[in-house]
Order: sequence, then structure tokens, then C-alpha cells
Amino acid sequence: MFSKQASILIATAFIVALDAAVIPSERRSVVPTIPPSAPYYTVTSQDEVDGTPWNGAPQVGVGGTLTYTKTHDVSVSVDVGADLGLDFGDIFSAGVSGSVSTDTANGSEESAQYTCPTATQGDQMQCSLMVTPHMLSVSGTQRAYWGATDGYETNPYTVLLPRVNDDGNAFLAVDLCVCGNVPGWASLAPPAGSSGPAQRWPVCPQDC
Repeated sequence: MFSKQASILIATAFIVALDAAVIPSERRSVVPTIPPSAPYYTVTSQDEVDGTPWNGAPQVGVGGTLTYTKTHDVSVSVDVGADLGLDFGDIFSAGVSGSVSTDTANGSEESAQYTCPTATQGDQMQCSLMVTPHMLSVSGTQRAYWGATDGYETNPYTVLLPRVNDDGNAFLAVDLCVCGNVPGWASLAPPAGSSGPAQRWPVCPQDC
């Protein structure tokens, strides 16, 4: 026959077992996870490139003059790795050389006055100004760690960072361009097969 003390112990064990049985299995199987650590960046290449140009002035006809004095924001853009949540400040710290912005740079460059040229034949042309931001193309890898047991994954990235001067303003190049959607501009180009100099003025990046 069980003693009174043994009966109490058996009852206590039964209650503990009963309590454990009613705890949902998902609650009992939860294991704390290790949060991901900050990604690690490497820089494998960096090259000075031209960014996407835009029309920086209204169109003028033959003999008209143009001067660019506007300001324009030039932002960081991502060519490869847009879904990686890249940290541009960390990329810069990983070994980017040169003066660049890791956010948005404001640029204003006053160009010399340009005069819209006369077509050598056919209709007279229309001109505008093409503004091109100077950028730094930076490529490398992002290594993201996902805890001690899950390891990590490495992905490539390529970003374009605006180059800036000592005052932090974006570098902009300003050039005369001819309106490709207006007749007359093609007369500035050398004839097909000609060994002469290339067209002096580029076609504007947008319709005038």
C-alpha cells in the first residue's frame, strides 16, 4: 500500500503531465532564433561614368543662345541588387575612393553661351542643352549573415553614386544638342561612309 507521501507525489506528477499535455505543441517547440547580423560589403571595381542625361533648356532656333543655370538633384541609382536593401553608406565605407554622395546631390553649373547652328541643307534646326551628371559606378558583393546555423548568402551589386565637388555639389556636364524630332538636325552629320569628323553636336536625349 502506498504511503500518504507517495500518493501526493503521484498526484503532483499527474498534474504536471496533464498541464504539459494541454500546452500547444507549437508553444513547446519554439526555439529562439538568432537575428541576422548587418551585411558585409566588398568593393571590387569603381569607374567614372556618365549618368542619364536630360534636356536642360527650352528649344531655340538658328542663332538663338542658350545658357544653363538651373539646379538639379542627382540621386543614387541601383543597376544590380535593387532587392537587397543596400546600405550606400556602408558601401562607401567598404573602400570607395573619390568624392561622391551616398544620398542625393544638388548640382548647378552655368555653362558658356551656346548658339544654335545653321543647317547646311534643308530645314533649319532647333537646339537645346544636354545636361549629363558625372557618376561613379561601384560594383562588389553584399554578404548577408542569417545566424550561426543558417550561414550566409553572397549577392553582387552595382550602384551609381553622384560625383561631387569640394562643396558637395554634383558634377554636371553641359553641351549643346540638336532636337532630333525637328527636321534639319541630320544635316550636321557627315555623309554615310565619310571619313570626316563625326557630328559635332549630339542629338538631345528627349524630344524638344
